[in-house]
Amino acid sequence: MGVPVKLGREGAEEIVELDLDEDETRALAASADAVRDVVGVLTT
Repeated sequence: MGVPVKLGREGAEEIVELDLDEDETRALAASADAVRDVVGVLTT
């Protein structure tokens, strides 16, 4: 899973930290799991 960054002429300049509450963290984890499942299906 990637992280949001600010891009400049020479590439990534800064990693953007997100302050997520518990519900948002759970939802992000569930979304990441779903993406991993789909990628697993597509690569096998």
